[in-house]
Formats: sequence, C-alpha cells, structure tokens
Amino acid sequence: MEALRTHFPMARLIIVLGASSDHVTPELLTALLSGADRGIACQSRHPRAAEPAWLRSKAEGLGFELELAESVPEALGMALADAGPRDLVCCTGSVFVAAETRAAWFASHGLPVPQTDPL
Repeated sequence: MEALRTHFPMARLIIVLGASSDHVTPELLTALLSGADRGIACQSRHPRAAEPAWLRSKAEGLGFELELAESVPEALGMALADAGPRDLVCCTGSVFVAAETRAAWFASHGLPVPQTDPL
C-alpha cells in the first residue's frame, strides 16, 4: 500500500478484494483496507475463493466496510463506474482476482483475452 501511495499519486483509492478463504487474515485485511476510500468484495472462479459476504463480515469485524459484488468483472465495473480520473482502482487479494480482472479489462475494451488465464 505504501508503494501504491508513493508511486501512484491519487485522489482516492478503490480496492477490489477477493482472496482464497484460507488466506484471509486480519493483517491482510487491515493492510489492504486501511488506506482505501472504498472497498468492494468479490469472488473469483477459483474453488477456494472466499464468498464476498464472508469477506465483508471479516472486514466489518475489523471496522472496515466492504460492498458486495457477485464476480470480479462486476466488482471491476462498480469500481470503474465510480472512479474519477485521479482515482486508482486496485484489484487485489489473490492472483486469481488479478487474472480475472485482466480478462475483464480486455473484454470490456473489445480486445481478445490473452490465453494466460490460470483458471
């Protein structure tokens, strides 16, 4: 998060978060959400992916708010619809979320999705 703030000046930080259920820790949630202006929980297609409502519950227990999205593409769309030109959208939590974000980005721009999707 420090590197994002240092190297990507921004007005607001919007975090799209999805993770494997066995990787979610209070430390991870605190590190990712403490500097966020908005957080959106999502679930990748990976079988070990945590459900968004479960992520929200864990985050709320630490004092953070997370909105819910059914999928990574939906969460990305929500974040981009809200983001201004000086805002940063960071899709994080697992490599599966990153891969699905990449595929959704290509598809939303009418580009062929590279065949490196690990799912």
